[in-house]
Amino acid sequence: MTNFPVKVVGNKIAVKVQKEEKKQSLIIIPNETEKRSNIGEVVGVGQGRILQNGTTIPLPVHVGDHILFTQYAGFPISLGDDQEYTIISENDVIGILQGGEQ
Repeated sequence: MTNFPVKVVGNKIAVKVQKEEKKQSLIIIPNETEKRSNIGEVVGVGQGRILQNGTTIPLPVHVGDHILFTQYAGFPISLGDDQEYTIISENDVIGILQGGEQ
């Protein structure tokens, strides 16, 4: 798990994007030319969605969850650690992957 240096607010979720790789026999080849992955690990979560009456609805994901999100969702950011992160909205989450790390 990452100690994410950005405090995420509102209904936003910070995701460490899983790098796509192709396997050919025993050699793993990083996939640089195809679309970016839409699977990642949640590394930061805002407080939730705020309703008009002021009530806060907590987000359904937590730090450490592995999620599936829409393909071109969010705002990609780089923190200089050779890892891709993106900040997405709660509405961009398709589902939480079951069974631990993917």
